[in-house]
Amino acid sequence: MNHLFTYGTLMFEEIWTLVVCGSYRSQTGTIRGFTRKSVKEAEYPVIYRGPLDAEVPGRVYLDVTPADIRRLDAFEGEYYARQQHPVTLSDGGVIEAGVYVLRHQYLHLASKSDWDPDQFRKSGLERFRNSYEGFGNANDPC
Repeated sequence: MNHLFTYGTLMFEEIWTLVVCGSYRSQTGTIRGFTRKSVKEAEYPVIYRGPLDAEVPGRVYLDVTPADIRRLDAFEGEYYARQQHPVTLSDGGVIEAGVYVLRHQYLHLASKSDWDPDQFRKSGLERFRNSYEGFGNANDPC
């Protein structure tokens, strides 16, 4: 099963549906041992290894098709590596899910500022959406 944990722009339905073709069940979850920061001069975040007790909240999409995983890999680009990690679901269960982690050689792109999803929704979501509208369909038609 290809479950995918999202912690940034892809948590938002408005962005997720621009990239994927399928319709997926999802629920909230948390990944431990990672830090989420804003990218310098950008509106999206990255995560990378952090303190063991650090937690990053997000959304887990369940049973994502291989075709949509390819679309998501293309969307995330070269800065990220998709890795498998345990995710604690909102119902208390734990599953293995893919997560896009910033590659070590790109750590310099991360700012010192935490990324705030509420602030993104208020001031960055529409602009980000407009800049990526149709991305999935342009690169890998549904």
